[in-house]
Amino acid sequence: MKNKLLMVAGVLAVIGVLGKFYAKPAMAELRGMLVQDVDQPARAPLHVQVEATLTSGHQTVTIPKGYRLVVDFISMFGQAWDTSGNPTIMPSVVLRTTVEGGAEVIEELIPQQSTIVARQFYGSWPTTLYADTLTVGTGYAASTALEPSILDELVTISGHLVAINEHH
Repeated sequence: MKNKLLMVAGVLAVIGVLGKFYAKPAMAELRGMLVQDVDQPARAPLHVQVEATLTSGHQTVTIPKGYRLVVDFISMFGQAWDTSGNPTIMPSVVLRTTVEGGAEVIEELIPQQSTIVARQFYGSWPTTLYADTLTVGTGYAASTALEPSILDELVTISGHLVAINEHH
């Protein structure tokens, strides 16, 4: 029994000595790893779907105060045709962004027409787009003089939020 007690005391003494010399460097390394990961996109993902139509105007995507949205990917599915039902309208996704109160930037993305249903369109775009404000709407280029009577798009925006310092 006395030998076991001495062995336990010896193991505790060795752990105490090792802890004295190695605890601070190990904790500093751990803190460094935690600080380095704060800007990883997976920490604040944002995924939103916006339905944009002719009558809805531009829809605002809510970006939390103190954050900037970095858009990584945009996809769209929609349908468009003119008053006679002809698929003569080429729809587009229109994004309006601002950063730090600067000038508005307008991005227009043109989808592909479906080979199966002529009035349907789709598109996907990997991108890097920064936004403190973001609105999503529709646009179109008609190949005839007729304006679209139906223009309905479901736009999916994927990205992440990064904290911004508002006290430059």
